[in-house]
Amino acid sequence: MDIQALKSTVDLASLIESEARVSFKKSGRNVVCLCPFHEENTPSFTVFPDGEYMCFGCGVHGDHISFIMAYKNLDFGEAIEKVKEYG
Repeated sequence: MDIQALKSTVDLASLIESEARVSFKKSGRNVVCLCPFHEENTPSFTVFPDGEYMCFGCGVHGDHISFIMAYKNLDFGEAIEKVKEYG
């Protein structure tokens, strides 16, 4: 399975909710939550419909693979295997 196909089969917000135990709220076409990478009181972590995320507080951004790599401290291959669990 190629990486793009894998990312298109896995809902990024669901993956982040499961791994980081956060709760998203709808904000227009996007969903937002408190950032799992830093302490904050106002949600600034946004997941966009195109499968990318961005925290407007700390600047972290990326996709399924980069989230798992950063949040779980895994290398690229390990992160792909973890994302596959959600596919």
